[in-house]
Amino acid sequence: EIMFEIKKGKPAKKAEMRKSKYHFDKMTPGTYIEVPSKLVKVTSNGRKRCSVVSTAHNFGNRHGHKFVSEQQDTGAIRIYRVK
Repeated sequence: EIMFEIKKGKPAKKAEMRKSKYHFDKMTPGTYIEVPSKLVKVTSNGRKRCSVVSTAHNFGNRHGHKFVSEQQDTGAIRIYRVK
């Protein structure tokens, strides 16, 4: 069995937060962004989803916000900030 020694230390430089193209941090309750249908992919069960939906919900969980997604007739997806 391999045992790893636990050592004390800090990283040399602070980890930088990855820049988001969606700017969820700048959204306020009652605002939304719209993802065009050309960026929306159809999943294996036939539902249309895109990675921005899970990205928004994950961001909301980390920062105390709430986002709701809604499929439009055009195929686009709107991401609303509701809290």
